[in-house]
Amino acid sequence: MGLFSKKKPAAPAAAPTPKPVDPDDIWNTPSPKRRQTVIVKESKYDDPMPENLEVESVDPEMIKSKMAQLEAELEEKKNQPIKTHADYGTSTVAAEEIIDAQTEYERLYEVEHEKYVKSHQEEISVAKEQGMAEKMEAMYAEHEAKVAEVENTDFEFSEVGQAEVDKKMIDLPYAKKPEDYPEYKDIAAVSAEPDQAELDKLGVIDHSEDPDNIGNVDEELLARKVEEFEAKYGDRKKA
Repeated sequence: MGLFSKKKPAAPAAAPTPKPVDPDDIWNTPSPKRRQTVIVKESKYDDPMPENLEVESVDPEMIKSKMAQLEAELEEKKNQPIKTHADYGTSTVAAEEIIDAQTEYERLYEVEHEKYVKSHQEEISVAKEQGMAEKMEAMYAEHEAKVAEVENTDFEFSEVGQAEVDKKMIDLPYAKKPEDYPEYKDIAAVSAEPDQAELDKLGVIDHSEDPDNIGNVDEELLARKVEEFEAKYGDRKKA
């Protein structure tokens, strides 16, 4: 029976009673890290140098007042009723308001447009009629002088004789006779068609020994081969 008996679990140890914390102890306890000495090294090439750091402490009373103010604001918002869209103004815009807004917009547009036009206008002086006539007469006179100069110019074109042209053409690289070019050396030989005597000199080529020469088949041999095929395979047309 002892093998199957269950051991009673041990009673759980009583949890230690947490020590009450006084908030004043937290605010008034100085931090050990407010004043400390650290080793500062600007770069890997510099020597480490000690430097004293001092963190400015925050006034505990200021923190308490801020926390109290925040709690008061949260409590005030909690007690306020929840607003919906019905709590806000839902009245439609009257037609008179739309007309007034459009009228005001058009009035402002006219004012701004007038300012823009005035700021971009250039002062153009009015030309006198007498001055314009003098300018036009000077332009006409200059044009007529140019036309007369072209008409009276003698360009002195001299005629060149054919002999001089032929002489100059010979000096050009492409001014050669056909027989001077190597690719035209046989042009005289092929210009005339050969006669039958020259063709006979070429002789006759015998093609009887060519591999693709199948020879002639007479009618008797062809009929015999057809009869042998039909006797062996039958007439395909009657099948």
